[in-house]
Amino acid sequence: MHNLVWLNFQNNHLGAEEADDLNFLNLLANATNLNTLDISENNFGGELPELISNLSINLGILNFQINKIVRSIPTGMENLVNLQSINLSYNRFTVYKGTLDQGERVVAVKVLNLLHRGASRSFVAESLVYEFMVNGSLEEWLHPNENQDEVRWESRNLNLLPRLNISIDVASALDYLHHHSTKPIVHCDLKPNNVLLNNEMIGHVGDLGLARFLPEDIYNSSAIQPISIGFRGSIGYVAPEYGIGNEVLTFGDVYSYGILLLEMFTRKRPTDSMFNDGLSLHSFVKMALPELVATVADPTLLQQREMGQASSSTNNTRNQSSHTSHKIHECLISIFNIGIACSQEAPRNRPTISHVVTQLHAIKNNLIGKDGDHGSRRARIAV
Repeated sequence: MHNLVWLNFQNNHLGAEEADDLNFLNLLANATNLNTLDISENNFGGELPELISNLSINLGILNFQINKIVRSIPTGMENLVNLQSINLSYNRFTVYKGTLDQGERVVAVKVLNLLHRGASRSFVAESLVYEFMVNGSLEEWLHPNENQDEVRWESRNLNLLPRLNISIDVASALDYLHHHSTKPIVHCDLKPNNVLLNNEMIGHVGDLGLARFLPEDIYNSSAIQPISIGFRGSIGYVAPEYGIGNEVLTFGDVYSYGILLLEMFTRKRPTDSMFNDGLSLHSFVKMALPELVATVADPTLLQQREMGQASSSTNNTRNQSSHTSHKIHECLISIFNIGIACSQEAPRNRPTISHVVTQLHAIKNNLIGKDGDHGSRRARIAV
């Protein structure tokens, strides 16, 4: 394995939540050229082995997020001196639920051992007290566990307006990162698991473990710079230009947002088994618009519309019901068009996220019958 540079086991249902799940990492000691190791979104359990310190010193990206890894992070990781990005979020390391303000505010508290070398850097990279997101992640709402009972599944069903609101929340958060923070920031790993929902169902963009400040000269450049950066992001959501070593730019986040938007309103993951032989989530939706939008939209959105029509018909308001149905139809077409525009292959053909925010507000206003009112929802970033 001496020539192995990139190893990605992401989202393969590997591991059995057993203590020895991660023992295979010891076999990578001879992979001296390994640059990227991604075993995220699996079921690996147990502790990180101390022998992780024997991994290649060339390792630059380590992504173990969304597993069942427990207890503490081994001190041996300090030997991985060239690590540029490490993501261990959504595991079972030491995190506690707590309260502030005499119990009025619930938070999640992450515990670091400051005696460990590198802990101070982790403190700078991550906030240690987070707003507690009582409604979990968008992933849990779009794709409830198939083993959940029917009542639980129904309670996790998002209607059209809440989905549109969350899509505005996420776009607004990216707009803040890209255009309104002290320096432009690229998130690099936008996906449903990284969109967290509070008790008011307001979407927060979290997990900035792969995020990068964007140098001003690159931000203002009109060219896509071919700089090798390694693999960033998650399969299905990562911009195609990153796969050929192009520099991180805000256009990459826009691509990921476009895929997220299409997933939110089709309820199909970009990694679904149906997407093969040249068919992607992007092309699946694009081919259906506008006439066949009902064939790609999440059926529950259409069922909600039909139930509303049935109820309205009993009250002799068929015309109003037909008008509402038409507005929902047009709303879905407009949302899908934004998702398609954002997920175009060529980075410079994608809109800015600021333009997307404006478009989404216009769609919402048309849906609910308001003119030019952006409401009180604000950009939210979970840090």
